[in-house]
Amino acid sequence: MMTTNHMKQLKSGLNIFDLLFFVFLFISVIVSIISIKRDLVYVMPLTIVCVCLSYIYQKKNNSNFVYIFGLLVLLVSDVLASLDFQTHFIYITILTTIYLICSTYAIRGYVTKEKLKSILSFTTFLTVGLLSYIIYILIDLLFSVLPGNTMFLVFTATICLIVFLITIAFIYIGYNYKTGTMLLTSGLFCFFQVSLSIINEFLHYNKTFVTIIMICHTLAVYLLKSFLVSTNPLKKEEIINKFI
Repeated sequence: MMTTNHMKQLKSGLNIFDLLFFVFLFISVIVSIISIKRDLVYVMPLTIVCVCLSYIYQKKNNSNFVYIFGLLVLLVSDVLASLDFQTHFIYITILTTIYLICSTYAIRGYVTKEKLKSILSFTTFLTVGLLSYIIYILIDLLFSVLPGNTMFLVFTATICLIVFLITIAFIYIGYNYKTGTMLLTSGLFCFFQVSLSIINEFLHYNKTFVTIIMICHTLAVYLLKSFLVSTNPLKKEEIINKFI
């Protein structure tokens, strides 16, 4: 999914916080393999701190404070998830929903009304339908293991996830950004992480999944940040000249 050009773009834009991110990610992988999940609380949240600092460092005065707030909320969610996912499930769901809303807000400027109508195609609806169906299956499975009063929060988080993924799909399909694959990969990692987390915590626990979930989660956040700092939204005049 990530091409050589995208890897070069990532390397050329690396700063000290990005390097620290990969250091903490590597340590997190080792910890997830040789230790218990709870020990991740000492290192994995530091990857989100690095993403946040890297974003502020690169964007400076142009930082989106809504997105920064979303990262801080996600940091708290990661701490709770590392400590005990099932015990703190309600809070994790609420915090994840807030992060998804903030992230969708951050990328909303990359979608314009002028281009939106032309993006709506059979392929788009097919993709949205497939994602919705998969998420519906996961929610249906959760009905048997979660108390009824939590399902509203799960449903709300699901809607926010679908909206977030649809927005990413619109941007990737319709705008031909050079870094579009980076954003799409972030969305896919996010989807895999959420799906695997539900399966691993409530249906069938597997220690290997913890490592996979952690990698997908951190890379999804990092790649979204990289897209935001390296890509400027197309202006209305550019859209008219390029697509119309």
